Amino acid sequence: MTVFEDVFSDAQTEMVSMALRYANGEVSDVFIQFTIQGNMCGVGLFYVKDAKVVRLEDRPVAHASYEIRRSLVSQMTDEVHRISLACAEANRPVPVEGYLHYRVAPNSLDARHSYDEIHDDDEDPVRSQRFFAWQREVQQELDSV
Repeated sequence: MTVFEDVFSDAQTEMVSMALRYANGEVSDVFIQFTIQGNMCGVGLFYVKDAKVVRLEDRPVAHASYEIRRSLVSQMTDEVHRISLACAEANRPVPVEGYLHYRVAPNSLDARHSYDEIHDDDEDPVRSQRFFAWQREVQQELDSV
């Protein structure tokens, strides 16, 4: 039997691994936001490269076609769904939102999760004002260094 914490951790690690493979090792940081609202799961990500925030759709990778980006997000969303199922099976609270920050150089992952209901007027919870605010916060931090 798989332990709940192992599934939760493995799913987050897999999301980071997918994002790193897509980036071809050309980034210093990976930022992933995921949401779980009922049966709906979503994911958004961005990177830091050369002290600048780079959105997924702006990755200057030769193979970064729309189909490949869509496949990446779909696979990451499957991992978020896996978290949701693991929580339900273990009778644990399901996080409504999660923020992952992976630093490549020290190989460290910071994760924070919110279990409180989100009251948001945005139709797409991942492409929400919170997601874009997080991108702006990260860029502001980079600019102040």
